[in-house]
Amino acid sequence: MKAKELDVVFDRGDDITPYLDLSTAKRPGNKKGRGNADYLKNIVKNSELLTKVQQSANKAGLDKMTDAEIDDEIKAYRKKSKS
Repeated sequence: MKAKELDVVFDRGDDITPYLDLSTAKRPGNKKGRGNADYLKNIVKNSELLTKVQQSANKAGLDKMTDAEIDDEIKAYRKKSKS
């Protein structure tokens, strides 16, 4: 189907999903991978962000990691990164 034909179907308000190949569809920004490692890397680079996250967690009544636990995670991440 040509783009102009698809535009006509769409403009009529018809469902265009039968014309799409959803097996190759991707969601931008939905990268799977090393979530925890990337998270810790960002914390190490931006401690101000961590402070804001902790303050927001406190306001919302959520549990948070203690400063000692955070320090341990950062040290472990740095040690792992060096090796």
